[in-house]
Amino acid sequence: MPDLNASGIVIKTATSDANVDEVLEFVELGNSKGKLFQVFSYDSVISETHLKAAYVNTLLAFEDKSNIASRPHIEVLLFAAMTKQIGDAIRAVGIKSTKRFVALSDNAESMRRFGSVAKLSRFSIDQEHSMEASRRLGFSGSVPDEHAILTRMAQSRLNI
Repeated sequence: MPDLNASGIVIKTATSDANVDEVLEFVELGNSKGKLFQVFSYDSVISETHLKAAYVNTLLAFEDKSNIASRPHIEVLLFAAMTKQIGDAIRAVGIKSTKRFVALSDNAESMRRFGSVAKLSRFSIDQEHSMEASRRLGFSGSVPDEHAILTRMAQSRLNI
């Protein structure tokens, strides 16, 4: 049974002098050892809950074999973007700049190693940021709560 509390994941805000391709090379390496590591555009992350929900949904999708992507780090991107299309997910939540982005890992050691590529700090966002990220991901009104985020992720898997 997957860790549905997402207690083992590490989420950090990151900056790097490396370019996007170099950061993505690390992501690929970090995932080649059976661990989940992914980076997201800072501007498209609503909250820690948003990424934890994407992570838990990824674990469940692989457990019940409903995953779309063949690799968990791509599946978590799909759930974070709330879409079934990989290209759309990359456009919506994929890293676009190394000036400020978000890193997620299910392995503290992988995140520690990522510290050689990026400067890591505590993940923190304010209400205004959450509101703007929510709008970018198609929510209107207030910042969505956990239920609204999970509902949108589930709906993204339906054929409607």
